[in-house]
Amino acid sequence: MPTPQRHIPDWVYRLALSCIGDTRPAGDVLASAADAFSEAFQTHFVFVVRFDAHGQPADVVVAGEAMSPEQRQVWEALLVQGVMTRALAGTHAVVGRDGTNAAVVLRDQDTPLGMIAVAHDPRTAFDKAQLHALTDGAAVVEKALLAALARDSQAQQDAQKQQLQRDLVAMTYHDMRAPLQHVQTTFAVLDRLIPPDAVPQAGEYVAAGTRAIRQVSRMIKTLLDMGKLENNGLSLNRRPVSLEAVVQGAFQIVSAAATDAAQTLVAQVDPSLPRARIDGEIVQRVLINLIENAIKYTPAGGTITVSAQADGQGIRLAVTDSGPGIPPHLRDAVFDKYYRIRGSGSREGVGLGLAFCRLAVEAHGGRIWVEGEAGSGAVFAFLLPAEVAPAPDAPFSRAAAAAAQF
Repeated sequence: MPTPQRHIPDWVYRLALSCIGDTRPAGDVLASAADAFSEAFQTHFVFVVRFDAHGQPADVVVAGEAMSPEQRQVWEALLVQGVMTRALAGTHAVVGRDGTNAAVVLRDQDTPLGMIAVAHDPRTAFDKAQLHALTDGAAVVEKALLAALARDSQAQQDAQKQQLQRDLVAMTYHDMRAPLQHVQTTFAVLDRLIPPDAVPQAGEYVAAGTRAIRQVSRMIKTLLDMGKLENNGLSLNRRPVSLEAVVQGAFQIVSAAATDAAQTLVAQVDPSLPRARIDGEIVQRVLINLIENAIKYTPAGGTITVSAQADGQGIRLAVTDSGPGIPPHLRDAVFDKYYRIRGSGSREGVGLGLAFCRLAVEAHGGRIWVEGEAGSGAVFAFLLPAEVAPAPDAPFSRAAAAAAQF
């Protein structure tokens, strides 16, 4: 004689549907399950428990707020000493001695994952149909909890991997900083020791090596600061800054590269522009990255213009080149980390400069975007909030520009 098919309540189907495509962490899954069982059995006395690796209750989620602390303490003791011990020994729902509370264990094969325990309110005994419903609902929660624990584990591994990468970058920067400074000092000594007429082009080689070392230092610092910016861990040193000085300081750093590429740098800074309360070193690095990016894509004989002017919403800075421009469908993607336009014929790079620019500008409360007509150059513009300060700013010096590179 065939076994009659058991009726599954509608609330179990709804619970299963709510778990499809679920991306919540395990704690949220347990909380949602507690609420679903509380509604299904018309009681606030529902415990959903997650076990740790040793089979002990790690998290206890209680449905509703009707349970007093004293009642909760009694129920937690009941879970540990009574119903839980019996439920762990079986695969089906079990009831307490007076039949008014029941529990079923959530498992991963033979390993207990957790438990759902329900007590009636008012105190009435569980019947067979209710125990079957408890088991069916628990089976749904069991699968959802397994998936959530897998997601949580993967998220934890990803977080650990990202932290390891950040630590590796930090250690690499600190380990490389001393030898890089030593190499830079060596180039400086060579520049003083080698007479200008002793070795043809010696000065040019020394200058090129010095620029390369400074560029590597900036790249490493960008990697470090990007990690801080992504985690809101970089404190901005806001102070009254002359934007004209920031632009001229950026020119001092990139002028040699522009000269080597036979390009012209032009500054267009509104002389009436007030000092802005920004992190001048960070904004200068944004400009340096944008200018260096423009140098990559601008052909020999081209012009790169850096402008700064007041805008209705703040202060607008822009770097305009005479290169091929950027297609509209790529103008958002270019600010993504490690993104590079394929088939552009540009020089080498790993796609971090523009990502740093976006994070740095957004840290100031601003925004950055790309303008221009495809085929006739690109305009990288960013808007900073209008936080002006009348306080005088210290004169921008060549030494300050050099210090900003490290």
